[in-house]
Amino acid sequence: MSNKEGEVTFKVTDRRLFNPDGTLRAEIVEREQVSAPAEAPKVEEPAPTPPSIETSPLFVELLVNLISSAEVNLGMMEHPALGKRVVDLSAAKQMIDWLGALREKTRGNLSREEEELFDGALTQLRMRFVQLANRQPREREAGA
Repeated sequence: MSNKEGEVTFKVTDRRLFNPDGTLRAEIVEREQVSAPAEAPKVEEPAPTPPSIETSPLFVELLVNLISSAEVNLGMMEHPALGKRVVDLSAAKQMIDWLGALREKTRGNLSREEEELFDGALTQLRMRFVQLANRQPREREAGA
């Protein structure tokens, strides 16, 4: 904007909703009172109960297969093709990371039994991985 003399002037409008003390500004309160229609009294409704989640045998089978694969790579079970226990920490880490990602994506969508299986197995696998990762390479092979 400019005035008659060629000077540039600015108009500053305070659009903040709150006063420095944290209360609503008077203009905002007035505007809300004018624009808000008369509301009917609110009736407290009970919170809806979440539907019970059924255990999925197919999902449990998937978990067991992924967990078994991680256990084989941690030397907790015999390798099916080799017939002996083998420790492959990089493959085990990848399986544990996949299981961790799957756990995060399924949080809140599993039955209690599935959650217990998942959380228990994941904790056990992570602990075993840390134990093996802290050992020397020769100890890992001998301990497997």
